[in-house]
Amino acid sequence: MNGTSAVLGLCLLTVALQPVQAAEEALASHWVTDRTVSAMGKDFFRRFEAGWQEEVLPREVAISVVERPSARWGNLVQVEYGQYLLYRGVLSQTRRWTIESLAEQAVPAAAQRLTELILLSRYETDLGKDEF
Repeated sequence: MNGTSAVLGLCLLTVALQPVQAAEEALASHWVTDRTVSAMGKDFFRRFEAGWQEEVLPREVAISVVERPSARWGNLVQVEYGQYLLYRGVLSQTRRWTIESLAEQAVPAAAQRLTELILLSRYETDLGKDEF
């Protein structure tokens, strides 16, 4: 009887821990919000997000992909981290095939800029690098 109750207890513990593990995995991922409006913008977002989830960053971050229509340039796509601009690109109506390459270029560029911002925020503005 004790062996059966131990196995049952172990099974219940495993089932109880699954939601906790799922929540930890969700927190470990990078959040990307979609603020695009056109079909091209949505396509860019999907491709960017797929590449962004594979990036190794110093900490968890939440960024936004924002699309702004422009009569002169086409649709401007920006990757933003809070108030900081990480990447800016142009989606042209006549060059739909460039969305994939634009998203592939945007991921490392935005990751590099974000890493620079995180490193810069570690230094105190009041103290020099050699002061404590």
